[in-house]
Amino acid sequence: MSTTNKAVMQIMNIQLIYYFIFTAIICLTLSSELLTTKIGKYFLAGTSLFWLIRTVQQLVFFKMNNTTMNILTLTFIIGTVLFALPIIL
Repeated sequence: MSTTNKAVMQIMNIQLIYYFIFTAIICLTLSSELLTTKIGKYFLAGTSLFWLIRTVQQLVFFKMNNTTMNILTLTFIIGTVLFALPIIL
């Protein structure tokens, strides 16, 4: 990988970490707003879709022949369900 591509990968990883922490804080501190407002439901749906797309990519781009990959895929499926469940109920 070139120096530029390595830098892009690092930036992307740092930004994803920020996004996940930000999402967790929103879910923990603004749960009633997420459940009762239209924008909250869209946020939950979008995050659930994020995890669903990530699950599909996991199946497409990685060999699913070891326990670690299977556990990781199950984790992404759980993420999809956890964010979709409040919308459905």
